[in-house]
Amino acid sequence: MSTKRLVAVFTLAVLAAIALGYTYTSILKLFEVEVIVNVPTSPETIRITLDINTSKGSKTYEDLTRIVASQDTEIVFKLLDAKTEGDFSVAISGQAILKSRNGSYTIDMPCLYVVNTTCYRVQMLIPGYDQPLHLPKGEYNVTLILSWTNAKGRGKATIEIGVAEKG
Repeated sequence: MSTKRLVAVFTLAVLAAIALGYTYTSILKLFEVEVIVNVPTSPETIRITLDINTSKGSKTYEDLTRIVASQDTEIVFKLLDAKTEGDFSVAISGQAILKSRNGSYTIDMPCLYVVNTTCYRVQMLIPGYDQPLHLPKGEYNVTLILSWTNAKGRGKATIEIGVAEKG
């Protein structure tokens, strides 16, 4: 601690003591507490660039991130937002694979993002996409597979996919 800072702290302590009617001749202990706050206000954003130059295809992003469940929970993957620029069409589907020491979970996300085309999907509720998926306590590596069909034209889309936890 610098001398100037020590003098300032001591001076404040003496002034406080005088204001309270106490007289101190020396300080026995001095505590300096450094407070560092690093609490994110929003979840980590993982940026992915999916460069589409064929009418259909897929791209795998291995071990993209990790989900840590400190207790048993329920999760769901959802399209949160989409912004489109240009004149194009595409149907994008996804698949999230969560792997831990205790097992593996695959969450299909058909017709995740569709613009100016059609996309057909099974008419059933998909755990982890249409309804919550029970996820036991543990650490899960996440692989994301994005596939596309009916792509044509030129443009750009930014889509946000979120993983929500029930609770």
